[in-house]
Amino acid sequence: MKSKLYLHILACLRTTPLAVLALAAYISVPSSVLFPEDYAVISRTTPWFVSYFSAFDVALFGGLFLTSAFLKLRPSRQGATFLFLGLIAVVVSLLASPDLPSGALFDGLIHFFRFACVFSFASGSTKLFGPRQSESLFLFLYAILCASAVVVYHLTFETSMGRIYASGLGVGSFAQVSVVACLIAIVRRQFVVLAVASVFLVLTFSVTATVMFMVIVAFIPLIESHDGALPLHAKPSMRPLQQVFVVGTLVVGVAIAASLAIGDVGYNVGYNLKAADAADGHGRKEIWLFALRLLRSGHVGVFGLGFFRTTGCFQDNQLLGQYADSSVENVHFHSIIFEGIIGLGVLCLPLFWMFFRRIWITYRTRQYLPCAIFLFFLLTLSVDFTMYRPKELIMWAFILGIADGQFVEVAKNADERRTVAPSKMRGMPRRFVPQTLAGVARNS
Repeated sequence: MKSKLYLHILACLRTTPLAVLALAAYISVPSSVLFPEDYAVISRTTPWFVSYFSAFDVALFGGLFLTSAFLKLRPSRQGATFLFLGLIAVVVSLLASPDLPSGALFDGLIHFFRFACVFSFASGSTKLFGPRQSESLFLFLYAILCASAVVVYHLTFETSMGRIYASGLGVGSFAQVSVVACLIAIVRRQFVVLAVASVFLVLTFSVTATVMFMVIVAFIPLIESHDGALPLHAKPSMRPLQQVFVVGTLVVGVAIAASLAIGDVGYNVGYNLKAADAADGHGRKEIWLFALRLLRSGHVGVFGLGFFRTTGCFQDNQLLGQYADSSVENVHFHSIIFEGIIGLGVLCLPLFWMFFRRIWITYRTRQYLPCAIFLFFLLTLSVDFTMYRPKELIMWAFILGIADGQFVEVAKNADERRTVAPSKMRGMPRRFVPQTLAGVARNS
């Protein structure tokens, strides 16, 4: 008997073939093509995050645009407002910069449109075809990353860090994507997916992602009381079962990961577990103090330094000598909060407010999976920043788009239940082709 996950992936290929192929190609391409600097980002010479715009971006934009235009996919009204305010913040922050380098505006817009086009597609397809289909596409993309991680495992696992990477994703971002796969697997009761994602999460040995995952599991009920199409029916009474099940799965994942890592390879976990390193957040303390001193000094203007231009702070020896206690070697502030405030200034405030509001509304209305995704994003990226590589930006845009589209669908269904309008008085849908395709996908 064919699994539902397999059928939903086939439905994706039938209804949105161009988008699926474009996303799969983008995720599958070697990281050296999309991000030539790879993990040696500290040696960069440009004072902003270069976009490395390529033919793969053209294919991605083209596939998603044509699919969205044909099916009339669009994000929620709140999601569209968020993107609009984000575009204004990107442009204004860069144009207000007194020493705007040539190419920074172009790269900033490319980064933004990468996020916006993927977010809009994921949100719109979730609204039209239902959350199961978009979640299955995400798990398909995650499987590609896992396959690439197996290859990278053989190439880099003997290094002093001894932590597993996926192609184009660092340790932190690969761990975060693995956690989201676990969250979806818990809600949909996909035990094989949960087991595999747990193993890869352990192999990254990302303490931050694992701790945040356990916080989500501890406070947000995810297991449904019955097998519904949406996670609206999750009940707090199911939370103890969820906690025991997830902890048990992680223990098994640790055992499997240890059996793979210990021995000839020599898995070095000491780096993440040393008390001295953990006390200062593995270098984050000095970076965050540097950010606070910059903000107090007045070096950051009202509109910030410019979108994705914060890496220049770590290349300015005068700033480092004046506001950092010691030499800080990094390219970002290890926090989306500091990245937003220093990069965008006051323009980031409405964006953060909308995000906090969405978390509160989803929790209050018991939309637990979108709430878990939004909250996990905020928690992990508050102490890390994993959105400057192209694939990282693409994966987070897709994940947040799924959460945005699912929130809208739950609210829509709730309105329909309250209205209780006779079906014969509703008329025919205006979008015949998209609605027909949606029916095909839902019945798969």
